[in-house]
Amino acid sequence: MRNTACDLDASLPKNRPDIEIMTISWANVKKYLISRGVSFFTTILRPTSTGTVRLKSNNPFDSPIVDPRYLSTEHGRTIMREAIKIFLRLKDQITCGDDSYPISNPRVPKSESDEDIDAFAEATHFEQEDIDGGSIPLPGVLELLDQIRTGPTTSASGWTVVTSARTRIEVSPYTLSRPPTISPVENPNPDPFATGAKILDVDPRNRTFGNRRRSKRNPRWKGAGTKVLGICTSSEREVVAAAESDWVVRDLKQ
Repeated sequence: MRNTACDLDASLPKNRPDIEIMTISWANVKKYLISRGVSFFTTILRPTSTGTVRLKSNNPFDSPIVDPRYLSTEHGRTIMREAIKIFLRLKDQITCGDDSYPISNPRVPKSESDEDIDAFAEATHFEQEDIDGGSIPLPGVLELLDQIRTGPTTSASGWTVVTSARTRIEVSPYTLSRPPTISPVENPNPDPFATGAKILDVDPRNRTFGNRRRSKRNPRWKGAGTKVLGICTSSEREVVAAAESDWVVRDLKQ
């Protein structure tokens, strides 16, 4: 089948590309300073998600609070999944054959399942926020962190953070030492959370799991008896509600 002049007309909306993949000779310049490297810069060109820009204070010199809400729509996540699958095919082509380029310890999703690709894209996004100056605290988060720093009081409970981050890459940005207790499985299996609850001698059925996007993990948390709080800071309400949340709130101020 031959392409017509109409097919090649980039000014027509139907012919505009959805994704762009660029090869660059390095990845995260702060972490991966190696003599040889290659990275596939993968992005979507026609996102449907919308973010917010809010005033931080009445001081005109204060930077605004920007929440881009990347990949907060199902359309955006679907396109990004396909884009990542394409870059995986490109990697396979580069590393195969007589003229192959050696790529050691590639940073790729664990599998091509939707959940693993979504987790990979989200982790990469958070690393980029760290490079750009740090993640933006969402409404209500700083108040919760203050409770962590001060510990339990007569009016508020203390907090203990249990994370499923296990690899050097996941832990090192936060300058944490490797924990003494390592779960043999990761998300979506609830074992990391259950292990933390056991060490702390608490009942998971009296705990809440906060989820800010649609996730296949929720049924497993719910299966362990944990309540799920859906938070609409990164996804639309209907997207978060579809994750079988027990409650759905706009942000952590509620």
